[in-house]
Amino acid sequence: MSATGSDDAGSDAPLSPATEDAAAAADAGPAPSFTGLDTYLDSLVTRGVKGFAMQIYDARDKVVYQREFGQCSTPQMCPPGSPAFKVDLATSIASSSKWVTSTTVLAVLDQAVESGKAPNLDAALDAKVAPLLACTGVSGPVTDITMRHLLSFTSGVIPDHPCVSAQSSTLASCACDILRDSAANMVTSPTAGSPKSNAHPPGTTYKYGASHHAVAGAVVEAITGKSYSTVFAERVATPLGLTMKYRSDTNLAGSIGTSVTDYARFVAAVFHDGLGQGPKRVLSVDAVAQQRKAQVPASVTVLMTPQPGLDYGLNTWRQCFEPFDASAIANPDTAKRDPSCKSVFINGHSGKGGYTPFLDVGGRYYAVFAMREVSPGGGADYTADELSVSDSIRMLTHLAMTTGGK
Repeated sequence: MSATGSDDAGSDAPLSPATEDAAAAADAGPAPSFTGLDTYLDSLVTRGVKGFAMQIYDARDKVVYQREFGQCSTPQMCPPGSPAFKVDLATSIASSSKWVTSTTVLAVLDQAVESGKAPNLDAALDAKVAPLLACTGVSGPVTDITMRHLLSFTSGVIPDHPCVSAQSSTLASCACDILRDSAANMVTSPTAGSPKSNAHPPGTTYKYGASHHAVAGAVVEAITGKSYSTVFAERVATPLGLTMKYRSDTNLAGSIGTSVTDYARFVAAVFHDGLGQGPKRVLSVDAVAQQRKAQVPASVTVLMTPQPGLDYGLNTWRQCFEPFDASAIANPDTAKRDPSCKSVFINGHSGKGGYTPFLDVGGRYYAVFAMREVSPGGGADYTADELSVSDSIRMLTHLAMTTGGK
């Protein structure tokens, strides 16, 4: 993971100053051509993908591309009965839930800054969370965990604690179980012990997993005095008119069910808030910048990641390429990564099975691609095939919206 330190704001592409400026720039560019994207999606059909749905929006929130194909038939990911895969079909979105959870948490921290409870967002992100939870039997390095650690997967906790999937758990009880068991199974070296069953001092390792979100959700409840579901409704879902729902009270990392059109409303809000002129303010411009900026220092040891070599923000993947053309699509691995993120910077959070929501940090477009397949994509982890599909979708969309598809 070729990331810079969390205080290196200069490594990120600048946020566009206004929605109107971005829209004008998009209008001035070449007319989009989606021939390459259509050809690629046709190839997925030939390879046996059963169904997918996709929408691309321009900077003025106009749908400029939509395609629907086949059925959604993967158990646990799709509704029963293998319904037609449409943009309004609600499916599981797996790890794309993380982007929504991060946004909800950041909205609460924004509110803490607005109310004077925190001097600024950096301070809110770097405050220790253990005192807010008042868990018994918690001591040692876990008491130094911050919200920044949790949302960047560098908290060091046992990454996938059983309580996250236990129906009898609450966020408060699960968070305390995670911290207690992490304290009891702490190892001092990033390379010692088992990444899955041992904990590591915060800020020393990157371990992708659902435990971080359970702790973050419990902190949200402690800060607000309300249930996480209520906070999500008040701060995100209701203002944006979303129908998405978490299907678990404790698994905030991967349990949301929603449709392409519904998730696109969420992406639109983050897209416009980053531009500084969102029609319905969900996050401050500072919060969007924090979400997108590199949050994993180079000194961190990466122990568990589904996407080796990619930078991570606050529950968003940072897809940074040097300028490329259509010849790179045949083999996305040939596209040269740009660690500085000064050129092509695509941000979002994919999910197991091929769910790929993303936006252009330059302010020209945003999109949601939904694929719910066992192969490519699926299993316990992301597959190389699935990652290739997600990269190709992002790259072809970027070419279509910025170079006319060339």
